[in-house]
Amino acid sequence: MEKNDNYSDKKNQHREGFTLIEMMLVLVIIGLIVGMGAVAFGPRQRRAEILATRGTIRVIGGAIDMYHLDNGRYPASPQGLVTAEGWEQNWAGPYLQNGRIPLDAWSRDIAYSKTDIGYQLTSSGPDGQSGTSDDLTN
Repeated sequence: MEKNDNYSDKKNQHREGFTLIEMMLVLVIIGLIVGMGAVAFGPRQRRAEILATRGTIRVIGGAIDMYHLDNGRYPASPQGLVTAEGWEQNWAGPYLQNGRIPLDAWSRDIAYSKTDIGYQLTSSGPDGQSGTSDDLTN
């Protein structure tokens, strides 16, 4: 009696590739890992954005101080750090690299205002609302 060679051939064949179930399982595991990473690194990203914005405020503040040393007063607007306002005799700018005013970490302008004793730079912070507790100033 002959064996059914067709059956034994199928049994001994090697599988090639992955089944749909195996692929879905791998994708679910990858999704869980990415989700856990986002939860773990979310606060760190916010802290990094805050630190970067504080650094940007310091850079703009340093440029304003240099402008003040050269010209004896503060610029009317941050644009005076990039292009002369017209009245300055000792303008030595641009005072900011690349001739542009940097944005905060959330791609928003940093507000500039002159005060009685100097100037104030303010970022509206992570929430984007001015006048809230997460605002960043010099």
